Amino acid sequence: MDVQPVQVKPSLFQYATLAFQAITAVSVIYGLVSIPIEIGRKDQILMQQQKSTEELHAVVSDLVKTTINLTGTDRVHDRDLNDLRSRLERLESKRG
Repeated sequence: MDVQPVQVKPSLFQYATLAFQAITAVSVIYGLVSIPIEIGRKDQILMQQQKSTEELHAVVSDLVKTTINLTGTDRVHDRDLNDLRSRLERLESKRG
């Protein structure tokens, strides 16, 4: 008695399952490749934001220094004006 091997023909369901597995494998590979790319993009964005923040910090620092200097200058001018006013009042009081 010789046993002949049985040839089973794949069904449509098996072909569909194989196609879905291939699509899944391609999707996983694409995901694995795109993750480092996305991380690189985010790192680039963070570095750009850090540089912009540093520039903004420098501008704000200069603005604060200028405001402090102008405030000091205003105080000096106020003091000088008050001195001139008091001198003028003394001169007018001597004259009159």
